[in-house]
Amino acid sequence: MARGQQTLDANHRIALGREIRAKRGQRAVSTLAPAAGIADVTWRKYESGESSPSLACLLAVAHAVGCKASQLLRVLEEKRTAGD
Repeated sequence: MARGQQTLDANHRIALGREIRAKRGQRAVSTLAPAAGIADVTWRKYESGESSPSLACLLAVAHAVGCKASQLLRVLEEKRTAGD
């Protein structure tokens, strides 16, 4: 892991994944993942909380679903301020 790099714990990965899933709505992963430049399986790992995206991937995912990355990250800030 690069110096200063942090990873999300499981609860935060799941929360971020749920937010990505909510923003995706009824649109197919097979349509959005290529628009974000990632594989379908990678997108599904983000949604399930199995993996967390890099900043570059998060920006691409946000663009693909039509929102700002800060909207996806909002859920992490809410969890942090709630003491989780």
